[in-house]
Amino acid sequence: MHDKSPLAVIGNSYFAQKPNRRPVMNLSSVVYIGFWTDYQRGDISGLMLTLDTRSATTLMAILVILVGFAGNRSWKIWAFFLHAMYHPLNRLFQTPVACPVRHQQVILRNTETAGGALLSLASYTFNFCRGTAIFSRKMATTVLLAFFVFAHYGAFVVFGVLTSKISVGNSVRSIDTPDCGEWISNITLPKNYTREEALQYELTNAELMLNDTVDAESYVRGCYGQLSEGPGVLDCRTLPQRSLPYSTQMNRCPFQDGTCLIKDRDRSAFTMDTGNISFSQLGLNSKFSERLFFRRRTVCSPITMEPFLYSRQNVQTELQDTNKTGVDPEAFGLYAFFKYPSGKNASYLFRYNSTGYDVTAFYTLDTDILPPLPPLQTPVSSYTLSVITIRGPTILFLKNSSDPLFFVQSETDGASEGYDLTLYRMSRPINSIACQEMAILCSDVTHYCTNWTGLAQTMLFGDIIRDLLGSQADDEGSSAVVLASHALVSSTIYQSVMGRTLSALQASRYLTNNIQTRLADEQWKIELEGWFCIALARIQLYGLRVVKTPAPDHSRIKKYSNESLPDVKKMCNIVKFHSAEHTTLSATWIIIILAFVVLVTIFSFGDSWMAFVWKKGTEGLLKPWENNEKLRLLLEAEQMEESSGSSLGEVKNTSEVTETGFLIPRKPVSERQ
Repeated sequence: MHDKSPLAVIGNSYFAQKPNRRPVMNLSSVVYIGFWTDYQRGDISGLMLTLDTRSATTLMAILVILVGFAGNRSWKIWAFFLHAMYHPLNRLFQTPVACPVRHQQVILRNTETAGGALLSLASYTFNFCRGTAIFSRKMATTVLLAFFVFAHYGAFVVFGVLTSKISVGNSVRSIDTPDCGEWISNITLPKNYTREEALQYELTNAELMLNDTVDAESYVRGCYGQLSEGPGVLDCRTLPQRSLPYSTQMNRCPFQDGTCLIKDRDRSAFTMDTGNISFSQLGLNSKFSERLFFRRRTVCSPITMEPFLYSRQNVQTELQDTNKTGVDPEAFGLYAFFKYPSGKNASYLFRYNSTGYDVTAFYTLDTDILPPLPPLQTPVSSYTLSVITIRGPTILFLKNSSDPLFFVQSETDGASEGYDLTLYRMSRPINSIACQEMAILCSDVTHYCTNWTGLAQTMLFGDIIRDLLGSQADDEGSSAVVLASHALVSSTIYQSVMGRTLSALQASRYLTNNIQTRLADEQWKIELEGWFCIALARIQLYGLRVVKTPAPDHSRIKKYSNESLPDVKKMCNIVKFHSAEHTTLSATWIIIILAFVVLVTIFSFGDSWMAFVWKKGTEGLLKPWENNEKLRLLLEAEQMEESSGSSLGEVKNTSEVTETGFLIPRKPVSERQ
């Protein structure tokens, strides 16, 4: 995975082929379909159901229908209780006068929905209550009933609308796939490996790294603040958080006296610091992610190259050792920033008259294994060191500049280049920036924070997991710690620059026909912020890179395995992101809605099971309720017509009261004929 051997120090000359650019990520194939827990929302309220958007829309429509059905059944329950409350009023106003209460009871008994009851009450009031005083008690009962019916009807309309709010968006969880995992070169280096074996090993790993960096840069250009230029490898809404915040300030040079180029030692280093970032901001789904944090800091300073350049004699010896015969030693330079465990310097040979920009990156993840030369050593015991060098001997500039990374002071005649103006060139053969990179991990679970360490030290999993989670460690929490630690290791400035040459520079956007048309004030800080943002994007994208690796060439790579790591399947199942093709619903609210519908439906048959279970005790409520059922009323009306004994010619314009007390207006028999 992340090599900490001396082979980690490589230059651009090692890249013999250009890695393929990965296409825009399609993450639909790694979305988990079904029930899962979003721990950021809590154990209960975080119960989620993820479906494809069409299925989720269908389910929400069904739930809306069920809420409407529950509204109908709820109305029957309330109608029963209101009917019972109106029964004493019916006895009080039982004389055959306008707007009788008994009619309202019949409406309550025979309307299946609140909306139907509201319309029936409106019609009833218009036809039967016109002679009733507006402020009378009987009219008041009608108004109160209508108001309650309207409130019930409106409440379930609102409930139906709010049912669609069970959708919590398109936040989804990943699932294990055959390509899920971390991939490295499948070459196993023997103890006495050859230079060719080492080269192939590094080339494969570098290609994987470079592809990830290209994706990270694309994401930065699309989604990171002022650097944003439009759509990149991912929609900016894919990740749980669009970008990670950071702050900048000038600080004291972290290296030995005389190493930093800027004279004001207390303000000669540029610091970029994220502050505390929770694991949940990375989309790592565990119940501890809200309480686990990391902090990433990079302190960079332009450095003088004199302590690192070799003499002319050393250059000639290096040319001989590398079988470069027949070349002019004066055309080459040699420098080194690190020392191999064997004691030999990790030197790098370069050509003075190279064309265009030459951007080279070096690093060591662990200064104990690959220590820097004395000028780059710091009082901190453990840190990661990245060194970036920039050369551009043939680049022409329209203006001079004192920028430490683009030191342009050498005037040149533009006529020799075909331009009728004064141009400038870089005055130093090499410009360099060294960056001290560290991280810290903290936990609110155990109230523990690690010391500031190099990025490689965050991968001491046994110790780190125990320190951060204590006895509460579980598979998801351990996997989150491992993924976050791996993400930090992949976030060096070196990885933001490695192998990209010209494209690694923000200044290259203003390079036309080998002329640098524009160079901002403090361009070196702009370059550093760009590289740091790419490093942060690598942290953000790390989980997705583990989950979704484009079909790899298995003839060259293999999955990284480590017995100290949690089950890879657990790691592949804890990454959260957003998928435009899926919708996640609150399973908690789905269960609540279904339970509510079932309970309301059961209680809506209360009149039936009350009669079956406790008939004698509820007879006073049930008998009037049964008597006002429309079929019962129809039967009474028919019985009265049969028993009236009226002849065809008899005129009888009266109103009669049935045995149940219901007032039935009677038309003259002659009119009925």
